[in-house]
Amino acid sequence: MPIKSLELFLFERGLVGSYPIEALKNAALGIDVNHYLSRLLTNKREQYLDAIGGFPTSLKMYLESDLKIFKEYKITPIFVFQGSLVSNQIDDELGLIQKNSNSTTPQGTAATSPNRRSNRDLTLQQRNRAWTQWQNLMKSNESSYIDQPVQPQEPFRYNTVIDTKRFQADLINYFIENGITYQVAPFSSWIQLSYLLDNNYIDAIYGPTDCLMLTKIEKFIIGMEFPNKEFRFVDRARVLKDLDISHEEFVDIAMAVGNDLQPITLPPLQIYPTAKVFEVALDMVFASAANFYAFQSSNPMDKDSPKYAELYQKGYSALRYMPVLTESGRVELYVEDEVHSKDDTKNSNKNISDEKSNNTNKSASVTTNGKNSTQGIATRPIPNDVHDFICQRLPHEYYFYQSIGLIGSKLYQTITSGSYIEESPLDGGASNSYRELIKKSVSIFKNKEIGL
Repeated sequence: MPIKSLELFLFERGLVGSYPIEALKNAALGIDVNHYLSRLLTNKREQYLDAIGGFPTSLKMYLESDLKIFKEYKITPIFVFQGSLVSNQIDDELGLIQKNSNSTTPQGTAATSPNRRSNRDLTLQQRNRAWTQWQNLMKSNESSYIDQPVQPQEPFRYNTVIDTKRFQADLINYFIENGITYQVAPFSSWIQLSYLLDNNYIDAIYGPTDCLMLTKIEKFIIGMEFPNKEFRFVDRARVLKDLDISHEEFVDIAMAVGNDLQPITLPPLQIYPTAKVFEVALDMVFASAANFYAFQSSNPMDKDSPKYAELYQKGYSALRYMPVLTESGRVELYVEDEVHSKDDTKNSNKNISDEKSNNTNKSASVTTNGKNSTQGIATRPIPNDVHDFICQRLPHEYYFYQSIGLIGSKLYQTITSGSYIEESPLDGGASNSYRELIKKSVSIFKNKEIGL
């Protein structure tokens, strides 16, 4: 999930540049699969996918068309999938964040903004609404029914990115059959791409706005306009200069509005429209020098403030200490250089990871990008509670199996979190017979799968 409402804001401010695709000739282009597919499978396409499941019918056609352009300009695409979920993402997927939060607005009313509900809840709600509408439509037109069912009037798909995990295995098979290079990241796909770029395995990144939170990505491609044979890109330095904020202030806003590593919009931004939430947060910074982490830590109006502060801390810490698959085949923490704000005294209270990781292993040295941290990289202590904001660590060999698509991340997530997420059936309901089937599947094969 990209930083909420930021992309539209960048286009409105004229901060998205364009360049001919020819400039990428002979380049190795790292592609974030989630972001790429969100461009292909837009909200108006594949609206019935949530009703029928399977591989998107139009995706193969779009892929073949794009791959022809890449071949024409001798561009080598390297597709990187998202791997296992980190702590915040797992909680959001399970709906634990919403269940544990019953906060109120400053006016004392219950906060019922869609920002408080997870994408999964909204998706299921829309799917149920579409099925109900279509079934009623079928009954009302039963007398005139001949050989073709009535066309659904309500889309089954909600205004969210399609979950690529459902057809990831089919997509990997397509890449293998066509000789396309791919990789499944241990966790974050866009941070894995940053590592590949930093080590010269790729020349450019095609990814989400989350890349702006990484100091080692100076520019990245945000969109490809294949009919016009040009691409859209974002320059991080230009964005920060135009917004007149430091890198730390930008990350603070991103963690408050919601992003891939911290998907929930935090107070006091929950009451504002999702499409304007980044702009509102930026205005707050200009108007009152707002510090959103400080707000979570010292908001007496909300009894859930400690929970929101923890969400912020986990997201921020995951950004600073995200595991990646290195060139040695091992999964190690990808630690960026220390970044100082334009006014260190102004932002002195933003040293969040130090506060969260007050029990730090001081003797631990940091290995960055497969190299020793003494080679021009500032040494940063590794917190001894990484498992709290990422997940329990698994053997390196497990992540290698995942990187080639041999084993799905869902199984690893079950081992590390103790939760096996089973989606409701595509027909929108969860009958007693279906629940009984799920219970039987646990003893018949799920336990054996985990044991194996």
